[in-house]
Amino acid sequence: MPSRASSGKVLPIEECVAVAFTSREMRASATRAFAVVVDPETYPHWLIGAAAIRDVDDAWPAVGGTFKHMVGLGPFRIPDGTEVLEIDDGKMLSTRLPSLGALATDQPSPK
Repeated sequence: MPSRASSGKVLPIEECVAVAFTSREMRASATRAFAVVVDPETYPHWLIGAAAIRDVDDAWPAVGGTFKHMVGLGPFRIPDGTEVLEIDDGKMLSTRLPSLGALATDQPSPK
């Protein structure tokens, strides 16, 4: 189904990108924040929709490393996994959720 860009031009759906951005300031060092981002067991505590970590492979958080989990809200949950696409240790973790085609990049900012 086509979608209209702000210019009024009709774009094919595969060219449309929906982006959500959330930011929260916390009293934590960039080192501590990154330690939380690379620990899959913490995801259900801070990532909306993340639930029940099912398995973490030995390669996590190296590129190609994965962990399996459930995503959803309330009774609506599906099995999913997260894969590391890129990592700059202590600075950036880029991941992909295969079932949703989502890409998330976490970059703790030092204050």
